[in-house]
Amino acid sequence: MNQNNTAVNLYEDVLKVQTKIIFDFKLKVQNCSSSQLVSDIIDKLKQQQQLKSLAIDLYNKKIQDNNASKLVTCIAECPNLTHLRLNLEYNKLGYNSNDFYVALPKLQNLNKLNLNLGSNYVGEKGVLILASNLALLKNLKKLSLNLDSNNIGDNGAYVLNSYISDNGNIENLELNLNTNNILNKGAKDLFDCLANSKRLQNLSIDLGSNKISGKSNFTSALSHFPFLKSLNLKLWGCNIGTTGASFLSSNLSKCKNLTDLSLDISFNNIDTQSILDINQALENCVKLNSLSLKTSFSDIGQEGMKNLGSSIKNNKNLYKLTIEFTGNNMGSQANQQFKRKVFKMQRLVQFEDKYGPIIMEL
Repeated sequence: MNQNNTAVNLYEDVLKVQTKIIFDFKLKVQNCSSSQLVSDIIDKLKQQQQLKSLAIDLYNKKIQDNNASKLVTCIAECPNLTHLRLNLEYNKLGYNSNDFYVALPKLQNLNKLNLNLGSNYVGEKGVLILASNLALLKNLKKLSLNLDSNNIGDNGAYVLNSYISDNGNIENLELNLNTNNILNKGAKDLFDCLANSKRLQNLSIDLGSNKISGKSNFTSALSHFPFLKSLNLKLWGCNIGTTGASFLSSNLSKCKNLTDLSLDISFNNIDTQSILDINQALENCVKLNSLSLKTSFSDIGQEGMKNLGSSIKNNKNLYKLTIEFTGNNMGSQANQQFKRKVFKMQRLVQFEDKYGPIIMEL
């Protein structure tokens, strides 16, 4: 088998196993099993143990726990790694064991980790093993972790973020925890734990399609993130309602240092009052220069739209705006009035709505 037909390509000190190349490989070798695929990658890795950056994409390759363990163990024998991107989404992990995480602490030079374990069965037990090993990566500054659809529940959310907060060096954190049976308690524990990460500057959390209601002020800890500059918060399909939106708005208004805010509260039964509360938060976040707001399939009405336009117009530092109001009961007149206000903001560099981007002059 020549190099052009294998699943692995080498580029200087970077080893990449990309989806496209894997598909090409499987076309050439129809009977290639997941075990053989992992074995081929391991063979290549053993020849390149001085790697500094490694990206492996094994999306939907029927990888099971034993092969994942062999792969991670081999990766851990590359002591110079500083950047690791490993995509194991939509495989068969967690059904037998979750021991393949235990080799991660050997990578003490790692400062950027992107680990995608979405749509497996990590579960509460697996999260405990994963989080305890992630906490031992003391030089880690940027962590992107996808655990969507893994049934980790409240306890899993708490354990995960308590260990992450123990790592005092993380500055950039991206967590995808959507569709995980997380309730109010788990969501509140998550934010309370992360508030201990004093160096956190950029935070992205996807809690969409969990069982979170508006009865709990689960984001109350947001006021305790002193250095937070960028926040991407996805709460789509959580049914937080008017009360939850009010709590959220009050907490966001205390994030005085935010320059970049992305908020997705679509499919949440919010109404005009919710938008009025959000307007107040936006007015208090005076340093914002980039705003993305999604409230699709809500009932914000004409009054809510009008007030939102005024709040955005009054934000003197905003230069990038992305909105998505699909399925809202606001009427075409309110929509046009909102856009007229936006277009009068000469400082905007970019305005984007659901119909596509509109580039505006300074």
